[in-house]
Amino acid sequence: MRRGGLEMSASSFEAYYSNDVARGRNFRAGNKKRGKLKPHGRNKNNALDREQTDGLARVLYKMEIKIIKNSITRNELARIAEEGFGDFVKAVVDVGQDIMAVGGELHADEETILAEEEGTKREDAWGINLYPEKQGEYFIEFNSMVNIKPHLGNRSRGVESEEVREKIRSIVEKMVL
Repeated sequence: MRRGGLEMSASSFEAYYSNDVARGRNFRAGNKKRGKLKPHGRNKNNALDREQTDGLARVLYKMEIKIIKNSITRNELARIAEEGFGDFVKAVVDVGQDIMAVGGELHADEETILAEEEGTKREDAWGINLYPEKQGEYFIEFNSMVNIKPHLGNRSRGVESEEVREKIRSIVEKMVL
């Protein structure tokens, strides 16, 4: 079986797609005789494949994650939001290195990119949502599954430490122009 140009076993293929189905991703019947499911994706020219189903075009795509080390504008955040969730952008802030990753589908994906590419430690990565069209306290939302860190005393999706929240706000204010 092939997925994204990679060869994978039938069991890996089934596990991958059952995970996608559990996440609510849209599929179309690929081989009706065998009942296999194929995701919408990119064709051989790397253009998005679209399928009309009951008058609705359904498209799957992977959101691009950007690591921000210097700055990003609100306009760029608004563009990323428009391409993704509409009114907000998911971000993970590394409070140890004063950097952040933005634009992923999941905070966990951004946390992984920061760990792999920048050496971010789990205890320094905190997930937030940024609302580019909002101001003040409504601009940052402290809500992410990656924030659940019982070993650090953070047992919720929020950021319970006021010190850590202030550090995150400081980094975001410095980076978002």
